[in-house]
Amino acid sequence: METTGVIFLDSCFVIEVLRKNAEAHAKLSLLRKTSDVRISTIALGELYYGAFRAKRVGEPNMLKLVLQFFKKEPFDEATAELCGKLLADLEKQGKVIEFRDAAIAATALRYGGNILTYDKKHFERIPGITII
Repeated sequence: METTGVIFLDSCFVIEVLRKNAEAHAKLSLLRKTSDVRISTIALGELYYGAFRAKRVGEPNMLKLVLQFFKKEPFDEATAELCGKLLADLEKQGKVIEFRDAAIAATALRYGGNILTYDKKHFERIPGITII
């Protein structure tokens, strides 16, 4: 896997890292050497929601430890506009996806279009997105 450029982590991938999934750790370790790995603030919100819902003490702190190594890209006005266009275009084609996935995809598209995810079914519908 010789990926270079900007790669955005989807929340489901980060969850696997937190669960100590060996494949996810190996993939992330390799990509951190060859790529600029980032995360959107929308994915951060999903992760913190899960961390605060978890019954395990310290889950939000563990999440902060993992996330400190990645640049966070905000969901700003330009990204919101792109997200709205993506949702409208996909809806016209009968390919509806969740707002959160569209927001993460819009953020990735602004910075290169690569997403590292285990939830391929939603992201593969979006033109310009490369799933890693």
